[in-house]
Amino acid sequence: MMDEIKEKSTQKEVDLLRAMEDLKKRENELSKIVGALQDDVASSFIVGFEVVKDQAVVFHPSIDLSDINPCKTVVDGKIVDGA
Repeated sequence: MMDEIKEKSTQKEVDLLRAMEDLKKRENELSKIVGALQDDVASSFIVGFEVVKDQAVVFHPSIDLSDINPCKTVVDGKIVDGA
């Protein structure tokens, strides 16, 4: 009876360790996917920003947007590093 209990306990430990390994692998896979998606979002944002700059030049050809930066913000009428 005790041997059977020990065997079941050992098997449960082995099963648990395998499950933990599987979860860790899945976590790593998901982390890579999240990183790739974050890169895609950032790239899409930059492309969209450039498109808007191009459109602004069409409406106002003489405007110089070379200092415009998507990482900046306006505070008290001045362009400063953004948050």
